[in-house]
Amino acid sequence: MVVVDANAAKHALQVLAVLTDEGSARTVLDSAEAACRIDSGGHILALHVCVDPHSLVASAEEIALQRLRETREGPASVRSERIHRVFDEWVNSNRPATERAEWRERVGSAATELLKETAQADVIIVGKPSNLDGSDSLHCALHSSKQLVLFVPTSAFSAAPFEDRNAIIAWVPRDQTRRAVARAMPWLSVAKSVTVISVGRDDSNETAEIAKTLELADVRAEFKCVSADGESVGARILREVGAAEARYLVMGAFEHGPLIEWLVGRVTKEIMAKTDVPLLLMH
Repeated sequence: MVVVDANAAKHALQVLAVLTDEGSARTVLDSAEAACRIDSGGHILALHVCVDPHSLVASAEEIALQRLRETREGPASVRSERIHRVFDEWVNSNRPATERAEWRERVGSAATELLKETAQADVIIVGKPSNLDGSDSLHCALHSSKQLVLFVPTSAFSAAPFEDRNAIIAWVPRDQTRRAVARAMPWLSVAKSVTVISVGRDDSNETAEIAKTLELADVRAEFKCVSADGESVGARILREVGAAEARYLVMGAFEHGPLIEWLVGRVTKEIMAKTDVPLLLMH
């Protein structure tokens, strides 16, 4: 059964926005502000990790890759300045909503430095990776942080209030999904509508579990059991997202460990590759 943390609502919401490249920084920041809007006392920490190969403590291979980036993307310090500039412009153009946002820059490995900031986060917001730092940060957030992750693939809905969004829960009776639903409850509780879909399953006990959880949280939902109809599970879920005009999807992420998932590929990878709506994920 999904267990909702009764203490979750007793502290100010902490949103960690991970900025890894200039192109996606504004989208991530807009998403952070939208996620934080449900709590007037919430706080946004905008984190950028400057991965400088000249001071990086890592394997020779990783340092070589980071040095190679400099020929294409410029020095790490210059990339950091560009991202900081995006943050400053975002803050200045969105006052007073952005006054609760804080900039923090760390120097070192993207994954190592990110983990130092995740303990207090209620949600970690990451964009679709466009560089090595983005890939490392996303992998770390999903597999190592033990926190809810808001994956933002596009700017289309990044600034829309969660109160105005239809939500879908891709329900599978596994711990990853239970954790995702429990941690996403602050946003589900204010959603315009919530639909729970189960692909290829028609088990009243499974439906009863999630129905009871949502009922206890005063979240009204519609329940749908659908067949794959010859599609992959991921494609079928995304079709339901489109049909419901959903603006975000809640789901468990990665049934197995990262190595097995990388080798065989699963539903999570397909949805992350193809979605055009944000995903609330939990491993």
